[in-house]
Amino acid sequence: MTGSGSTALAEPAWWPPDLALAPEPVLPPDPSPDWLPVLRDEPADLWDHWAEPDITDGPDDLAGPDHLGVAREVAEVADGADADGEQIGLVAAVQLLSAVDPRVLDGAARVDLIRGWERVLAMAAGEQQVALAAVADATMGFGLTGMDARHEVGAALRLAPGTAAERTEVALALTGRLADTLAAVRRGEVSWRQAADLAVAVRDLPDDLAARVQARVLPRMGARTAAESRRAVQDAVVAVDPEGAAERAKKAARHRRIERMRQPDSMRSWWLTMPAQGVSDRLCKCVTSTLGREDGSERTRDERCDGDCRGGTAPARG
Repeated sequence: MTGSGSTALAEPAWWPPDLALAPEPVLPPDPSPDWLPVLRDEPADLWDHWAEPDITDGPDDLAGPDHLGVAREVAEVADGADADGEQIGLVAAVQLLSAVDPRVLDGAARVDLIRGWERVLAMAAGEQQVALAAVADATMGFGLTGMDARHEVGAALRLAPGTAAERTEVALALTGRLADTLAAVRRGEVSWRQAADLAVAVRDLPDDLAARVQARVLPRMGARTAAESRRAVQDAVVAVDPEGAAERAKKAARHRRIERMRQPDSMRSWWLTMPAQGVSDRLCKCVTSTLGREDGSERTRDERCDGDCRGGTAPARG
């Protein structure tokens, strides 16, 4: 307390009136050059989470840095040749694709991976044709026909008799007069289904005409769907053998039939085997008349067409 009746805060005795008179700070001595900080033991992987994250979110052994290289190799398998234009065989393709985790690939490369495996399936099917034909050769060694191998093939592969017969017939045709098609299958360019449709379609043709059909359809077969390929083969058969096609159509018409098949929910389906023109005309007439008028009911187009074709107005029941 100082002054007369006034109140003031007393300054600490240690506080200098002039900052310049403040004492110099006392610093600790410099550490020895040999001094090391003492740290407690820490797990070796404590700071691993600070490493660059793995953007692939895949297994460590597959998430290497060369993702672009993997994608390029997958694309080469899908296209069937490497950067030097050399064909990639079945074994090499399987080894490469089986070592790839799809998660390390981007969207486009994953599609290439699907294409690559599809090519592998075709190549494997081509090799199977050679093996199946060898079974037929062994069967003929016992004095039987090559087609008799269908019994052993069906038992080994657990196939229905008709399916086993088709598989045997196709293998014999591909390893015989349709060798060019088999070569395309073994390269993975053509699927087994496309090759089988060709083999079945030319079964009644002599070798020279079968070769002409093959020459017409094979160059573009790999770029077509199975349905497009089948239609192209059928058109080619008619083109190279119009008279024979007409005769075969007459013979086939004698075996026309209608089959009824049970379906779930009290429904049935119909399988019609008859001359295409007659069926098309009747169905087109039915659909055209149905689409051309409305009967005021809530029936769908299919219900109206079904009723009209059956000669009634109500949809089929049961």
